[in-house]
Amino acid sequence: MTGFTTSLRAQGQAQPALAQTLRNEAFLTLQDMVAGEASKAIARMAAQRGADNAGETLGALARERETLNLEWAAISQQYEESFRVSSDVIAIANRGGLLAEQQRIKARMSEIDIVLSHDYPDYFSLVSPSALSIEETQRLLRSDEAVLLVVPGMFRTHSIAVSKDAVRWHRVEGGETVVEPAVQRLRWNVGAIVRAAPDRLAELEVQEQDRSELSFNRTTAHNIYRLLVAPVNDVLKDKQRVYVEAGGSLAGLPFSLLVAEPPHGDDDDPAALRATRWFADRHAPVHIPSLLSLAALRQASAPQSRDGGFMGVGDPVLGVAVAKPGPAVSRNALSDVKTLRALARLAGTAAELERLIPTCAGSDSREGFPRG
Repeated sequence: MTGFTTSLRAQGQAQPALAQTLRNEAFLTLQDMVAGEASKAIARMAAQRGADNAGETLGALARERETLNLEWAAISQQYEESFRVSSDVIAIANRGGLLAEQQRIKARMSEIDIVLSHDYPDYFSLVSPSALSIEETQRLLRSDEAVLLVVPGMFRTHSIAVSKDAVRWHRVEGGETVVEPAVQRLRWNVGAIVRAAPDRLAELEVQEQDRSELSFNRTTAHNIYRLLVAPVNDVLKDKQRVYVEAGGSLAGLPFSLLVAEPPHGDDDDPAALRATRWFADRHAPVHIPSLLSLAALRQASAPQSRDGGFMGVGDPVLGVAVAKPGPAVSRNALSDVKTLRALARLAGTAAELERLIPTCAGSDSREGFPRG
């Protein structure tokens, strides 16, 4: 589908009068590519919360409707499986019973929908929302916020940054086949799970064993930033919060790991790491399943108590300070306390937490995002 967005960009360049309209079409298309079960689940949660706020009876009806929806799906699966098991008289009778049960569910859901449509018409727009336009996104954002939508396709990767008063769309040659190996390398470096073909996992393991890739590769992290984020940075500049919606392999990459300036020094040198300018030094990145989830939570969330406060953990002093980091921690030996105590401090995490405190303690405490 990124081929479609590429053709939209080319058409916009050929017909400048249509550029704004075509850019919005691309924005909608890229959101649809990223949308997954997580954003759908958040939409259902927001619709349920809104129904609860609208009244106890409406909340109960919304929960019943969700239960009936799940029952319908389960019956549909049983019905399909019955054809693979047998075609005898008993199986045919069972199928008849399943179809009758579905008719009962359909009738009850119709009754519930009539009530919800009359007493809480916003329910259906919340539970099955459409992708947000650029204009809708800009109305959603506050003055210190921006959205970064990054989606790799087969041949190209698109980055769209949106703030309350600006939009930037950038396309770079090289799609998932270029992005995914870099993401795999960074995830491997930090000890995260890497899902890849056996030959790729073997390659990563060999690089670790021959000590060619033992530390976090800041150059790789900077290259991703330089190609995908830097070209739209004029929109992100000076924004405290950046909501990141990423597709493909980038969905599994915390953008706080990206390096915003060319790194200097050795990747194993604690002083060089402390001097590194990370993406999270400039912004507080908030990863979201979709823009729809952010919109749904803002629309349907009731104010939450702040009595729990904010707790962040960072910059631990694990043991006696050492001039150099200790031996590399094995991916399967994270319980080696002696090795962990020999690791260098991560002073940058303290600065990151200090930047997060205003975000977590401020207005976003009403939106339902984890704050710990």
